[in-house]
Amino acid sequence: MLSIGTIVSLGFAYYVYQDAKKRGLDDGALWAVATFLAWIVVLPIYYFKIMRKK
Repeated sequence: MLSIGTIVSLGFAYYVYQDAKKRGLDDGALWAVATFLAWIVVLPIYYFKIMRKK
């Protein structure tokens, strides 16, 4: 049985992977794995480094 934390991490990782794929980033899978393992740190970095470049 998955814990709530694992489900939340998986959801964030899926979102980051889909967003990176949509933006054409080659390292989208790496961002997703990093987000799954440490989303509390990686998600803000992804936001400020990648998502704000629009």
